[in-house]
Amino acid sequence: MFRRFFLVAICMAMAGCGAQIAAMSGIAIVDPGQKAAVMANMKAENDPYEGATKITGPVIFHDRNLLGKTYSVRSWISPNNPALNDRFQIYVTANFNEWAFLQQAYADGRMLDTSQISRDVGSCSGYGCSVSETVGINFSEAELARYRTSGLSFKIAGKRQDVIMTIPGPYIDAVITFHDAQRGQGATAPKPS
Repeated sequence: MFRRFFLVAICMAMAGCGAQIAAMSGIAIVDPGQKAAVMANMKAENDPYEGATKITGPVIFHDRNLLGKTYSVRSWISPNNPALNDRFQIYVTANFNEWAFLQQAYADGRMLDTSQISRDVGSCSGYGCSVSETVGINFSEAELARYRTSGLSFKIAGKRQDVIMTIPGPYIDAVITFHDAQRGQGATAPKPS
């Protein structure tokens, strides 16, 4: 127990400890620049209540810090709602020591369709509280497909802090490929019993 605590304490003191903490927690570390690795960690989950399949790419620790910023890309497939089949969302979570008040995402000099998903307080101590903010950046399949090769760099502007991230092209390509394969297989959700 002490050894594990010591390792976590050392990792937290150093940058880039996400891989070690993730490994201890059973979380896969995926290289977003490797399409095959991303494809191997994609998920398709059926929701019988909504009648849709949710496609989710692996969570990527953007700054290699498990306690830092993460992203994944998710999409939906629904035989009952064809408009949903064209909806993709970059799901970004950032952890801070104070509220950043993330609001609007930008890329290529333009505002992106942005949804604030949540703001949560984590743990608190005598030194303050940890907070987590989650934002969704919404794309159609055609809009996201523009970045299959080049990747997508974007900024989420906040009142106190900004988040800048880059998602490599192979990650985006893997998500779209997996989504299209699931849609081609007629992904549907079973009826609730």
